[in-house]
Amino acid sequence: MMAKILYFFFLSSALLPTTIGTTTAGLVPLNNGEPSSTSTHSSVLLSSQENTSGNSNSCNVTVSGLSLADAITDNTCNEIYIENGTYLIENTIDIKRPVHISGESKENTILQKIGGGSLLLVIRTHDVIVEKLTLDAYTNDSDDNPIYEAFGVFGSNNCTLHDCIVFGSNHMFAVFFAGPYVDAGQPTIDAFEAGQLDSGNVMEGNYVREYSKLDIVSFSLQKNGAVRNNVVEGGVISFFMNRNSECIGNRIENSMTQGIFVSVPAEQNLIKKNVIFNSTAAGIKVAIQVDHNNADGNSLTPNDYRAKGIVINKNKIRSSNYLGIEAANTFKAKVKSNVIRNIGLSGIYLLRADNTTISRNKIKKFGKECNHSFSNMNSGVLGDYKTTNTTISKNKIIGSKKNVCAAHAVRINPGGEQTGNEIGCNTILGNYIEDSISVDVSVENKNTVQTSCNTR
Repeated sequence: MMAKILYFFFLSSALLPTTIGTTTAGLVPLNNGEPSSTSTHSSVLLSSQENTSGNSNSCNVTVSGLSLADAITDNTCNEIYIENGTYLIENTIDIKRPVHISGESKENTILQKIGGGSLLLVIRTHDVIVEKLTLDAYTNDSDDNPIYEAFGVFGSNNCTLHDCIVFGSNHMFAVFFAGPYVDAGQPTIDAFEAGQLDSGNVMEGNYVREYSKLDIVSFSLQKNGAVRNNVVEGGVISFFMNRNSECIGNRIENSMTQGIFVSVPAEQNLIKKNVIFNSTAAGIKVAIQVDHNNADGNSLTPNDYRAKGIVINKNKIRSSNYLGIEAANTFKAKVKSNVIRNIGLSGIYLLRADNTTISRNKIKKFGKECNHSFSNMNSGVLGDYKTTNTTISKNKIIGSKKNVCAAHAVRINPGGEQTGNEIGCNTILGNYIEDSISVDVSVENKNTVQTSCNTR
């Protein structure tokens, strides 16, 4: 994930629209591909005057005065208000105490990084709010001047990024909630198992754009946290080793990898009411992180690990090139009431998954990709290796005359490791190139199919 890649999006000015944003996150006016503003300053400057509210703990960002870095270190400035303008940021701004930073408007209050390094970092503190700003780590990013996070939170609790517009660089995640200060590898797993995670952090109502195979939003090593109602364009929301956290109401478009990636170990995470369009890989993926290995290249999380309490509910996934939903290494996951359509391979895919409930999903137009060695397994629901004790019922699975590589509505791959699965009552429509239901119901496998109520 950290490897350098070339942004095909940024190579062509024809791909840069004259406005960026959505009705959810707001529009950013551009001038020749650059964010425009009413004024440009060489640094963020502050006035020590009170704002119009009369709060003596407030400082206003104006054309002249103290630097933002000095104001943040000044404990009398608990509220920092930044007026409209483009503010060119040379050095990383570190926030190490509780503070509320708010722009006059997210479209026109622009913090633009010009020097290398990160733009805005929250470090070992709590109760920080950053809102109504444009955070631009893209415009001046280059291999000679690498810019990293537009916004990062490290070892901090109860911090919020709200109602901002974020342009990420191609050298690092655009938004990075990093979790506690622990070394990579096994120490991250130890922190997860011990529950020593950052807590109460929230990312809500933002627009984030970065066309990259990096994580665009990395929400890592968190508990009781939330990523809600954001628009993310160009890449994945990585939900990395979290407990009791939620990813709700986000819109993810044109990801160069997955739409949402829930990395295990994980527990009690809710993935709900997200809209995911045109992902290169899966729309939603739950799995062991493939680059989370030891020095020998072996996964630090064993294959027999099962993530508990994963709920994937009421999401809409369309035009994923690979899979709609992939759930691997889970226990008692619930995949319910999702709408999945226009999928390259299978709608819902299970691997090393125990006691999964798959119900009330609508899966349509899957199996569009024929040119691969597994096209005979393209299914509405596919249970692969070590899928056990899964219940598949009350789903509506619709094949199509045009999708000649939709092999099955439901398939559990044969073999003694796939046992105890129950195919209940589903509505199955359309055409399939093989049996609509393909399940080994031999006595030793203990799989069952209620053929009388799987309607066609």
